[in-house]
This record gives sequence, C-alpha cells and structure tokens, in this order.
Amino acid sequence: MPGRRKTVQAAAVAEGPSEYELDIQRKRAANKVLLDKLKSDCATNGVPLPQTQLVAKKVVGKQTLRKRKAAEPVQPSRKSARISKQTVDFQAYSSDDDEPIIKRKKSPKSKSPNETSDDRDSSDDAGGRLRGPRVNGKVFGPIEGVEVGKWWEYRDECGRAGVHPPTVAGIYGGAEEGCYSVAVSAGYPEDIDLGDTFTYTGSGGRELKTKNLRTAPQSSDQQLTRGNAALDKSAQTGNPIRVIRGFKAAMGPITGYRYDGLYKVVRSYQALNSEGKYKVYKFDFERLPGQPLVDYGAKERTLAQQAAEEAVAAAETAANAPPTPPASGDEGKDDETKEDEEKEDAPAS
Repeated sequence: MPGRRKTVQAAAVAEGPSEYELDIQRKRAANKVLLDKLKSDCATNGVPLPQTQLVAKKVVGKQTLRKRKAAEPVQPSRKSARISKQTVDFQAYSSDDDEPIIKRKKSPKSKSPNETSDDRDSSDDAGGRLRGPRVNGKVFGPIEGVEVGKWWEYRDECGRAGVHPPTVAGIYGGAEEGCYSVAVSAGYPEDIDLGDTFTYTGSGGRELKTKNLRTAPQSSDQQLTRGNAALDKSAQTGNPIRVIRGFKAAMGPITGYRYDGLYKVVRSYQALNSEGKYKVYKFDFERLPGQPLVDYGAKERTLAQQAAEEAVAAAETAANAPPTPPASGDEGKDDETKEDEEKEDAPAS
C-alpha cells in the first residue's frame, strides 16, 4: 500500500496542477495587480496606505496565534455617589423666576407636590427634594427674608427656606429646646382651626411602621415624647413657633403651602380622642399680635365661586339641550302585552 500511494502522487505531479490550483493562481495574480495599482494611486495622490491590525504571527506547536494590536487604555469605571461618598449635583431652575439657579442632588423617588403625611411622629426629619442652599431652621422666631403669606408649591421648598424643614413630620423641634415650627394639614379629626387660634393634636398612638403606612386609626395612647415633648416645652418657655398651612387645612391655600407667621402654645393638655378610646395630647395655639393679616377665607371663597360657576354652566347646558321627544305610551310594556293589544285591535275575520 505505501508503494502504491507514492505511485499515485508521482503520477499527479507528472500531470501538472489541477484546474482548482490554476484558478487559485489566477486569482492571486489578479489580486497582486490590483494591490500594485492601489499602491501606485495612493503614492500619486499622497494618501497613506492603511495599516493592518495584524502585525505578526506567532506559531505555537501546530496552532497559529495572531498577535493582537495593543488595546487602548480603559477609563476607570464611574462609581456611584453612595459608594464613593461624593455628591452628584446637577443644575436645576428654582420654582421662583427671580431666584438664581441652584444645585439639586439626585435623591430617591420624591413625593408628589402636594403629598403630606397625616401623622406627626417625627420631630427632626429635615430631608428635602430640592437640595440647594438650605437655611438653618433651628431658630425661634421668623426667618430672615421670609414674609408672612409667602407661598410655596412644594413643601420641601418651604423646608429649604428654613421655615419648616421636615418634608413629612408636622412638628419640628426637640424635647430639650422646644418646637421651632409646625405644619397644619388637618391630619387628626380632633384638630380645630379658626385661623388666629387653633388646637393642634400631638403625634403618636398610630401603628404605621408595621405596614409602612402614612396614616392609620388611633390604636394606643399618645406619649409625651419627641414632637409632643417639644410642644409641651414650648408651652413652658413661650418661645414663638412658625406655622405653615398646607392645602389640606381648612384655612390653608388652594394648593401648596403658606407661611402664616408666628404663634405660641398657650395650653398643653391631655384628652380623649374623638372616639373616646385613647388619650391624645392637645396644644392650643394663639397668633402673636403685630403681624400682617392673613386671608384665611380665601380658599372657601374660591371654592364657592368655582361651585357657583359650575352650577351656572350646568344650567346653561341643560337649557340649550334639545327637547326630549314625548313618550309614545308603549314604553314600559313588554312584548307580550303589546302583542295582546294588537290582537284586540285587529278586525274580526
């Protein structure tokens, strides 16, 4: 067998290259002519020849490995602000046209503009959606540059101004120093708001943490801690307290939040809630004299005017509506009754 294989190979060599090998040779020659013409054209026009990425080959055993072109340096990956402990800021316009551009941080999912919590059991939460330059709210009395009647669309804008820093809590302060500010939003049925005076129900006594609720029915007695202790301390010291009213308050604005000036706690006491089951803390507020007046009835008048306009529009629509066609008298009768009447009216045969 080995001798026969050598004989066949020798015969093939004697016959010359096959048609397949000749075709390959022709294609190589044509490619060489084309390559030479390309080099000549590039040299004539001054165009540099493209460089191939494969610069060398390295043979390892029976495998041929291509040496790759050197990779470009890789830029370091960008770490998040949480990992690198750096602040990620971006520009945003303030809601007020006369204010300069401020810095605003990326923050977790924010609440809707008019979202509030009915519970008041957090006395030192000063988070906010807009994170520009913040004014220190831990001062008793007015905030410089904020006039009575100032209105904000978002509650965290009010907090950034230092008037009432918490975005959820209704009471801002502590048991040792007292209360700096409160937000009136009609969160408890025991609240009574008359404008210059109001009764404010304390915080606690609701089970909110189990299901992460924002409000819940009263389920236990309130304790004299946190926000309640802060208001009780203010009743003893008489320090002024800033008051804002939200859109949910009866005496508040139609939307957003309004600064209504300085009040003081004139009475701190404990009473049963509206259901008569649990004890709650109540605090009577009085507005300090000598401040600009606040139009507490503007919301009620606006709502009444809107209701009147809607009633007039509804009456005009009804007056311009086409008349209803008269009833034929057959309405309400079933098919069997109509068939019997038709048989009675038919002439006898």
